[in-house]
Amino acid sequence: MKTQRRALAWGAVIPVALAVACAGPQRAWERPVPAAELAVAMADKPAVLAPYVETLLAQGPRNAVLNHGRIGFLAFELGRPRLAQAQLENAAQAIETVYADNPAAELARSNFAREDVKDFKGEPFERAMVFYYLGLSYLALGDFENARASFKAGEYQDSLSRAEKYQADFALLNFLAGWAAHCAGLTAPAPGANRLTLFEASGGPIKWAAGAHRQLLKVRAGLAPRLPAPAAPLVKAADLYHQASTRGGRAVDAVLAGKAVFKEGMLAVGGAMVDLGLAVAHTVKDKDDDTAALIGLGFIVSGVAAAIAGAAARPAADVRALDVLPHSIFLATDRTDGAAAPRSVPGAAVQRVHDGGACRLVWARDRKLAGQLPARASASVAAAA
Repeated sequence: MKTQRRALAWGAVIPVALAVACAGPQRAWERPVPAAELAVAMADKPAVLAPYVETLLAQGPRNAVLNHGRIGFLAFELGRPRLAQAQLENAAQAIETVYADNPAAELARSNFAREDVKDFKGEPFERAMVFYYLGLSYLALGDFENARASFKAGEYQDSLSRAEKYQADFALLNFLAGWAAHCAGLTAPAPGANRLTLFEASGGPIKWAAGAHRQLLKVRAGLAPRLPAPAAPLVKAADLYHQASTRGGRAVDAVLAGKAVFKEGMLAVGGAMVDLGLAVAHTVKDKDDDTAALIGLGFIVSGVAAAIAGAAARPAADVRALDVLPHSIFLATDRTDGAAAPRSVPGAAVQRVHDGGACRLVWARDRKLAGQLPARASASVAAAA
């Protein structure tokens, strides 16, 4: 009878331990993209975007925000604001469903899935910049109401982090929301102004992982930009490294993945419970005390299960990044007649002028990325589980 009860106890707890042990991540694969599928997807797009569109199709939902964001930016750089709008709207929609009740969101909350196999949503500054470029695409098309809504949505994303809400400090988005309202006839930040010039300079923040379990997400600044010197002075309106390394103006050295705390805690608890179970078993080994023996057995198996859970946790930080962002953004506003020549921005490798009707947008950048940007973002290909 005692042997039967002990066997039943093992039978009840071993499946739990095995279930925890098997709660590891699935391996994320890129799928091959048939030529016909790529041809359909490229029907309305310039040929230079083909490698990026193929990557979007191959990597699927896991990197949809990342790849739609990259393609949307490149389309805007190429002077295709409507195409940019469509791509960036896809990225924005995926960002806004991060808390939805679906399998992808459930995976995102798991302690046992690696960060780099979850759907990419980006850090607050990256999400804010998706809405920034979406707002610019609306400005270029003369859709000022949607532009204003996009900039305000970007401001909201900048206020969110994984565990806390902070006051947004992305002043450029506040300004652009006001500019869009001004262009729509709602308010006037500068009497008579009808042209906005934006100059984006050099490379954005770079993510890297630190810590015993590579659980600390850190950022460092990209190449420092050179101040442009156009005919009318531009003022610095945003520093993306500042946005990446602060929350609401408060410095953040690193974002700690809570799973690292979970991992270490479960390993410690598991070891302690196994030690306690062994101590109980040693105490009753020469006694006919079936109840105490079962208690000791329970401690041992529970401890093993906790240790397995700790070992299965994957705390390494996700260093995927929206790698089209600038280091800094400069701006100026002035008035121009419809027949006036467009503003020339010295130092710009690419410049686009969009007549949105009531307002004109001049967008320039010191680096051209279309055709130069790698087809796949760094760290976007998941390693084997």
